[in-house]
Amino acid sequence: MNVVLVILDSLRKDHLGVYGNDRVRTPNLDAFAGESFRFTRAYPESLPTICARRAIHTGLRTFPFRNRVELPGETFQPAGWQPIPEDQVTLSETLVAAGYSTVLYSDTQPMFHPSMNFQRGFRVFDWIRGQERDRYRPKSMAPKDVVERNTVPGNDEGMISKVQQHVANTRDRQGERTTSPRASSPGGWSSWSARRRGSRSSSCSTPSTRTSRGTRPRSTRACTPTATTGPTP
Repeated sequence: MNVVLVILDSLRKDHLGVYGNDRVRTPNLDAFAGESFRFTRAYPESLPTICARRAIHTGLRTFPFRNRVELPGETFQPAGWQPIPEDQVTLSETLVAAGYSTVLYSDTQPMFHPSMNFQRGFRVFDWIRGQERDRYRPKSMAPKDVVERNTVPGNDEGMISKVQQHVANTRDRQGERTTSPRASSPGGWSSWSARRRGSRSSSCSTPSTRTSRGTRPRSTRACTPTATTGPTP
């Protein structure tokens, strides 16, 4: 069996055609959902990015946030922004133990910080550079007019700096043709895949704000849980 998990951060339910939106076009996700098991009342276990991913990768609760540890080198560490605990087994580690080859592709920068432990269980992991605070290129490369179009009056210096960094990092991108299928812009996503020879394929697509627990369909080709709150990618 081949398994593919796609996490989109962040994707709103009301911005998908399959859930009734007639303005935003999402033909590929709509077609995928048409062959899938869809959840209509799924809720996040916790937020934001890292907290939700911890729950998805381990199947264990991360909220309430306790035992906070200041991590060396982390410049952004809100409540719950903690690594996967050493005593928790990840899904990728379980798959490796069962004979799968596992791969992680992601443009979510904090997942590749060594202190976060998201690399565990993956034979290969590839960081797609350029999102958010990734110091991939000098901020001086960001055109001033583009930065101004993507900020609003009253934004603090920290937000403006973040926009400058992202604009500089992605200035050569020309939409999905230069980023797909590995990453989307401007919203971040991550996916892992595991495969084993001689067996069937299945896949699951889920926004990062999904609950880590739920009923697994027994006879479906794929599962597409409902997207929830967050800005449109």
